[in-house]
Amino acid sequence: MDGDILIKCEGLSKKFCINQRKSMLYGGADVLFSMLGFPRRRDILRKHEIWALRDLNFEVKRGDTLGIIGVNGAGKSTLLRVLGGIYPPDAGAVYIKGPIGALISAGAGFHPDMTGRENIYLNGTIVGLKKKEIDRKLDEIIEFAEIGEFIDTPVRFYSSGMYVRLGFSIAVNIRPRILLIDEVLSVGDLTFQNKCLRKLKELRESVEGVLFVSHHLDHVRNICSDLIILNGGKIYFHGDVEEGVVCYQSLADEIKQRSRERESGRPALPGALSLGDHAQLEKIEISSREDGSASEICTGDDIVLKFHFKTWREIRKPQFALTVLDDRNTPIIWLISHDDHIEFDKLEAGEYQLKVIIRKPPLVAGIYRLDFGIREIETCEMLVKVRRFTSFRIHGRKFARAILSCDSNWSLQRVGEPTKVDEPGKG
Repeated sequence: MDGDILIKCEGLSKKFCINQRKSMLYGGADVLFSMLGFPRRRDILRKHEIWALRDLNFEVKRGDTLGIIGVNGAGKSTLLRVLGGIYPPDAGAVYIKGPIGALISAGAGFHPDMTGRENIYLNGTIVGLKKKEIDRKLDEIIEFAEIGEFIDTPVRFYSSGMYVRLGFSIAVNIRPRILLIDEVLSVGDLTFQNKCLRKLKELRESVEGVLFVSHHLDHVRNICSDLIILNGGKIYFHGDVEEGVVCYQSLADEIKQRSRERESGRPALPGALSLGDHAQLEKIEISSREDGSASEICTGDDIVLKFHFKTWREIRKPQFALTVLDDRNTPIIWLISHDDHIEFDKLEAGEYQLKVIIRKPPLVAGIYRLDFGIREIETCEMLVKVRRFTSFRIHGRKFARAILSCDSNWSLQRVGEPTKVDEPGKG
């Protein structure tokens, strides 16, 4: 294995039995056959078994901070438990170079009847530190955890936040070669979360590799150098962080839409909400051309939106409102038909198409969502109101953390006479 590679997974797979009775029977049978010298094949599924991870192939090199994201049940925590040695793989292989420090769940690795101080020594010993080494790090661990006099209290009396504080402090201060962090920072308060994020950024200089699981996309953006998206136990995406975040948001929207369609039993417009029996939004078309021939939208293109809706009664003086939101659900563009001095006199009952063209908005590449509403001005009645009911992607050469992309001119010129600058280290 290459000297720079810390973790290498080849065809990694892990399965679980979702039936408790069958799980116990399978476990007993596997042990029995193994004792008799006839080990059972672990790379095939039996009844009630599912693949939690399937055929994962990736590497973590020295200096990498790998983010792992995915919807609930995608296999993120299972992957970290396999890498941490808690679960054995059922197929494939995992190669790990160096000691691992893991913060997989609040209280993991703690003995409930031991005090916080005693658990520090316990965890340090598990990862191979000698007592003198733990003694040197003890004050630093206690100070970072900020749990004060509770350090000498049995951890069974700790809150979940105190568990996380102590667990994180131990994990980052024993300085393992590889650090695994599961979705635990969400338990702590905001101040401690920010403190942990600053510490993780510092650790990139001393810890050779970090695997970071989180649903908080801003944390992933700020910490990670590379990103994996898991979906159904398989790698859905592996690459650049910003591109991966956009890909994940698009995937999450698709999964949410399919879930709503299953619940309703028919294809549905995600998030569509009729506030009465008078009007209903049916569908929306999004493209970069008025004829709808170009579905891909790039930075600097027009955005053409066609809203198809029904009304079952006459609407006098309708008003239409549209909001474009970014991936953090921050409103970016807000349009109301009357603000553009466009007034519609009256709509008879029937089906209609409303076309809105946003001319060359300076939006950066990324995922955007829409809010839409129809109001009757004379009665002030809101007939249709939909929030974040669909999303669209703007493609570009690169992804940015800002909102707008503007044309600019750059120039550089010397001001004044050249000044001699001494080289560092020379007087």
